[in-house]
Amino acid sequence: MKKIIAVLLMMLLLLSGCSKKEEQKQEEQATQTTATITYVYGDKEIREELTPEESAAILTMMLGKSSYTVVPSCSFSEDISVTVGGVTLAPARDYCNIVKNMNTGKYINLTSNERTKLNEIFKNHGGKFPCV
Repeated sequence: MKKIIAVLLMMLLLLSGCSKKEEQKQEEQATQTTATITYVYGDKEIREELTPEESAAILTMMLGKSSYTVVPSCSFSEDISVTVGGVTLAPARDYCNIVKNMNTGKYINLTSNERTKLNEIFKNHGGKFPCV
């Protein structure tokens, strides 16, 4: 399972459009196979490791997705994010189906089902949306 997650993360990093130097740096960090969730909002301050299954689900959501630089009207923050292998992914704090790669500043569209799954993962750890 750890090898699969590492391979998925490396593929995500290669598809994210990072510079070669940044890709190499992030690939080296890809040995971290467990994602960490951060949810700092209101009276909650949550920082927890996700299960291997949740980590794999996060990576699967991002694989093969095109990223873009047009800035959406949604709000993003590292205080509401998932970090895996040194890559911080911040979902829109409202109900938009968009995630921001905080390392590259680019955005990734999610399907409604993927966004629902992402919300469930946050809920499993005490977070909830919207949080604006």
